[in-house]
This record gives sequence, C-alpha cells and structure tokens, in this order.
Amino acid sequence: MGLAVSHDRIMGVLRLLEGDGWSDGAPHAVVAAAEVLEVDGVAVCLSADETGALEAMWFSHPAARAFSDLQFTCGQGPSLDSMRYCSVVRVDDLATVREDRWPALTAVDTGPVRGVFCFPLRIGALRIGVLTLLRTHPGPLTGVSNEDADLFARALTRYCLGQSPSGRSTRAGPGPPAADAVPPDGPPAGGSGAGFALPGFLDAADSLERAEIHQATGMLSAQLRIGLADALVRLRAHAYTSGRPLDDVAHAVIARRLRLGSDSLDSRLTDIDDEPDAPDPEDPPA
Repeated sequence: MGLAVSHDRIMGVLRLLEGDGWSDGAPHAVVAAAEVLEVDGVAVCLSADETGALEAMWFSHPAARAFSDLQFTCGQGPSLDSMRYCSVVRVDDLATVREDRWPALTAVDTGPVRGVFCFPLRIGALRIGVLTLLRTHPGPLTGVSNEDADLFARALTRYCLGQSPSGRSTRAGPGPPAADAVPPDGPPAGGSGAGFALPGFLDAADSLERAEIHQATGMLSAQLRIGLADALVRLRAHAYTSGRPLDDVAHAVIARRLRLGSDSLDSRLTDIDDEPDAPDPEDPPA
C-alpha cells in the first residue's frame, strides 16, 4: 500500500471522529481502523480510577474486548504497561514473551491473540488511556501501520478530551460514552474480526460498565480497612484462582454471597454462593 493511499485511508478514519456527540464517532472509527491498520482487533481503553485500571470503551470485535478484560482481571499485560509507563509497547508474538514479564497473563489461555501493539493516549505527561491493536498471527507492524496507529492514538486523545482532530469541540452535551456501538451495516470487510473465533470469549457481555466492580472494590476497602488498589487486587486474585469472570465475583461480593478474608489474598477466600442471600444487619427493616 502506497504512503499516499495509507494517508488517505487513515484520514478517513479520523474524519469519523468528527461526530456531533462524545460517543458517536469513536465506535465507527475503531471498527474502520481495524481494516485500515490491517489488524484483527482494536480496543480503546480509558483510565478508570486511581487504581490504574483500564476500561475497554470501544472495540472492533468482542475478542478485543475479551482480551482487554483478561488483562483487567490479571492486573497485568501490554496495555497496562503502556498506560503505566506512558510508552508504546510492541509484542510481535505473545507466545514467546518471557514468563516473568506478565506471569498471570501468560499462564492463561489468550486464545489466538499473538501480536499486541499498544499506543498510550497521552498529551505530555497526561495519560488518559491506551489504544491496543491485536493480531492473530505473529510479526511486527509495518512502518506505515505504526505511523498511522500513532496518528490515530493522538487523534483519539484529543477526541476523548473534548476536541476533534482538527481542534474543534466534539461534545454536544454531557453523557457517558457508548460501550460497543457498531455501524448499522456491521464491521467492514477485511481484518476487523474474521480471524477471531474465541470459544469462551465471544460470550462477552455487550454492555461494558464496571460499576459493580468499583462498588465491590469500595465495599472490600471499607470492610477490610485496606486501600482501593489492594481491594481490587483481592477481587482479581479470587477471579484468577477460581476461574470466574471478574464481573461475577464483584456481583457475588455486592450480593453478600462471597466473603473475601483479610489474612491473605487467597487462603482465606470463602465462597458462599450456595447460601441464600442474608439481609445486611445494617440495613433498615422493610
């Protein structure tokens, strides 16, 4: 692909960010970017809170969301490193990564994901999220794709901060971002998901709101008298060791069907999912 053609195609993607509302343009742009950048999946994750967690806000394919969720559960991975160190992280082949780099991530099944390329959404020292590109085959990004991905990341940063790539305001009014909107006619043909067939990953929920995870983190923080970051670690530890989705663990904590012990991360975990919900003694009578 010639440089001029590549430039025209990525500029077409950036023009999709010129929507009337904060969340209108990004879902379409992310789906289109997967084809233009010649990757199998694209996810845009934004910083969630002071714990350093990332939430997948827009993605081109459910598998891109699933890989983001897997990193969230493990608490480690290339996207989190990109956010933490505010640098580009390129993994040409996830299967050859040293085990001690991301031990929790490399110890679980990541499906057919092989190449992972992460670009921080940043302006100077300000970090707001990460653009993650996924491939089902190993190998580096080409020079043109690297340049286009960097351009897309910079445009997304401006977009998320309330400006279009041209510098004009993109926000018509307040409101949360849409999680996974897709153009009415579906993803474009090409590399935006045909290579992903992830048993167990494709059942990811359509909605991407982690309100229950944040609520459960706050509950644990208060109950165990620990910081929010430590409370989130405990949730992740139980999800990881039990093989349960993090959302399910958080829901069980909120419903008081799961108690997490205070003596260690895993040895004092008591799962009481089979017990009926008990009223909270602090709750007022009906």
